[in-house]
Amino acid sequence: MHIAGSGHIAPGGYNEDIHISGSGKVDGNIRCLSYHSSGSSHVAGSLTCHESFTVAGSCHVEKNLHAKNVSAAGSCHIGENCIVDGLMKTGGSFKCDGNIHCNQLRTGGSLSVNGDIEGEDLVISGSVKCPGLINAEKIFITLSANALCKIGSIGGGIINIKTEPAKNIFLLSLLRHSSSSSLQIEDCIEGDQLSLEGVIVPKVSGKQVIIGKGCKIELVQYSDTIKISPEAIVDKYEKI
Repeated sequence: MHIAGSGHIAPGGYNEDIHISGSGKVDGNIRCLSYHSSGSSHVAGSLTCHESFTVAGSCHVEKNLHAKNVSAAGSCHIGENCIVDGLMKTGGSFKCDGNIHCNQLRTGGSLSVNGDIEGEDLVISGSVKCPGLINAEKIFITLSANALCKIGSIGGGIINIKTEPAKNIFLLSLLRHSSSSSLQIEDCIEGDQLSLEGVIVPKVSGKQVIIGKGCKIELVQYSDTIKISPEAIVDKYEKI
């Protein structure tokens, strides 16, 4: 099914791909093989894609999105939960008012999630706001000093948070002269292998822990090994 220019699609199940170029609206819940949107599209309900959900431009799904794979560029807003069985790639601005559950996540630009983010392999760069929990077996976050990030808590197996090398001087200046940071964690970071830079967090707990430059942490607990950079501030650390 193709919409070019402006048009509407009735709710229901479609055993075919849906292509929208220009401006298109789906008037309720819809199921399809793949959903491809360029320009502007609006789904007034939930969207289920047995294959891919691909957006370039602007797309708003009022309720849930469930797809095998997601590739979103430009501006995308999911009103409830986002469930991705495989790979989720985002660029530009992606907002989810509920939770994100995926296998793999690759995100750049701006990611805003009101609930939790859960997956197996998460790679995040740019700006991220998630007041809940980010949980995965592998979590890699790259911070930019000009893209402030806020997260409720992080949990996983391998957690690696680093700053962009070219902006480290600016990042350290921010940490030393203001209360802001490239990454602020409200609660805690817990995992097995932790390597952290540029993080402000009350508590860190792990087996093998490396605290790098730019970190400001009240308490670090470790069960195996610990290494703390002289350019980090740790109020207390203890072996458990």
